Amino acid sequence: MKKPKCAGGLNSRQRSGQCSATQWPVFGVESASLRSARKTRSVAGPRMLAMWLSRRYTRAALSEIGDFFGGRSHSTVVSAKKKFDDLITAGGEIVVGDRACQVEDAVRRMTSYSAQRFHL
Repeated sequence: MKKPKCAGGLNSRQRSGQCSATQWPVFGVESASLRSARKTRSVAGPRMLAMWLSRRYTRAALSEIGDFFGGRSHSTVVSAKKKFDDLITAGGEIVVGDRACQVEDAVRRMTSYSAQRFHL
C-alpha cells in the first residue's frame, strides 16, 4: 500500500506528533506518557498503536518514529508494526487505559478521530 503524502506541508516528525497527540482524548492516555520511558501495559499498548499509525500514515523513517517516541530504536518500531499487523489479522485485543479493546476498533477510532481533527 502506498503511503499518502504529508498533508498541509507537515513533515514526518509533525505527523508522528499528530498520531501521538490523538491518543489521549480517545483512550485517556496522556501524550507525554507515550514519549516517556514507562513500560506499563497501559502505556505500551497505546504507544505501539501510535508507532504503527505513524509508520502506516507517514513517510517517517523507523528511526525518526523511534526517536519521537522516547528515543526508542528502529527495531522497536519494527516490532510494534509486526505485533499490530499480527493482532489485526488475529482479531486480538490490547489494553488501553484501564480496559481491553479490540485492535480493529482501536485503529478505527484513532483513524476516524485523526481524520476529523487533522483534516486527513
